[in-house]
Amino acid sequence: MQVDGQANPATQIFGTQLRYLREQLGMAVSQVGDAVGNSPHTVNSWERGVRVPNPDAIRMLDELLQANGALIAAIEPLSSPLFPGKFREYAELETKVVSLYSYNPLAVPGLLQTEAYAHAAISASVPPLDDEEVNRLVAARIGRQELLTRKPQPVLGFVIEEAALRRPLGGKPILCEQLKRIVECAYMRNITIQVMPMDIDEHSGLEGPMILIRTHKGRDLVYIEGQAGGSWVSDPEQAAVIAQRHGRIQTQALRAAESITLIEQIAGDL
Repeated sequence: MQVDGQANPATQIFGTQLRYLREQLGMAVSQVGDAVGNSPHTVNSWERGVRVPNPDAIRMLDELLQANGALIAAIEPLSSPLFPGKFREYAELETKVVSLYSYNPLAVPGLLQTEAYAHAAISASVPPLDDEEVNRLVAARIGRQELLTRKPQPVLGFVIEEAALRRPLGGKPILCEQLKRIVECAYMRNITIQVMPMDIDEHSGLEGPMILIRTHKGRDLVYIEGQAGGSWVSDPEQAAVIAQRHGRIQTQALRAAESITLIEQIAGDL
């Protein structure tokens, strides 16, 4: 099953305009990225309409590309975010991480999801979303995955519960495709994937999911998602405890090679 995610129309129009102006000036994506302090992958995601530059970046782009205010005029229409709540701030920082480590107890993390799996997960939202909103959120989630192959490559680590890997969101064929995608990612040099086995008798992750990031400016941050949305852990002592907890989780999970073997076994049993 393939899902054709559709971005917000406003972001698509902005992206098309941005690409047109860049090409008219004969500028490469990398040149634009260097000028506004973002990676070529990020600029490409703007042009594709799956990410939105912040207002300061839009003003810089307007001057750089000699748009005479045309791009600045898009700031207000683009104010409807691709991502809800505080996740919008997280998604912006995510594009600039040097490293990212996450623990996911309930589902495959968004950065590793296939389009079909993402569609199934987002479609299960309560209250239910309409088709346009589901497709928009799927496109935004898949757009974030440019982080996996961005240069310079970030260091990424994922610990996923075995139960999450056995949960057939969208049906067994979609799960099988998803598991194969995880294995593909596990062989990438900058990515480590570990499985927390169901039969473990000591588990330090019972408090729930967590994401630890280090930004390009050397800031260490902790982001937590819950029923009421996401939140940043601002207290340094609390953040340190969560970092210690995540380190313990990594030691309790299967090693990378063992994890790949288990994921392949689960896929083979479907």
